[in-house]
Amino acid sequence: MIKPYKEYLISQDIVFTEGAASSSISRAKAKGQSAKAFFQETEQTERQRKLRAEGRVSESSNPELEKKSLARIVAEIYIGYEQVLKDNNALDFDDLLVYGVKLFREHCETALWCIHILVDEL
Repeated sequence: MIKPYKEYLISQDIVFTEGAASSSISRAKAKGQSAKAFFQETEQTERQRKLRAEGRVSESSNPELEKKSLARIVAEIYIGYEQVLKDNNALDFDDLLVYGVKLFREHCETALWCIHILVDEL
């Protein structure tokens, strides 16, 4: 998922690994953020940052040449990653945890019989 960004990251001297992308997506999932929600939050943050900086930006700055934020790259990767999972009818480890919590929260009767849950990541 990072391959399309490799040249841009190198040109901007940004070090970003698959592990960092995975960790960022995992944190978003732990907060219950879908890819769409994460992307919208990123856009809103960038918009606010841009509004605050407008007074300091010179007239000659070109929006087309503005640096893409790492958060924006992560958000775009997350959207693609979520689509790949959906296309393959797949869940990742974080999904298993999140859906388990959601199941027990929304269907309390399901959890009545459960005393322990063992989660083992291979």
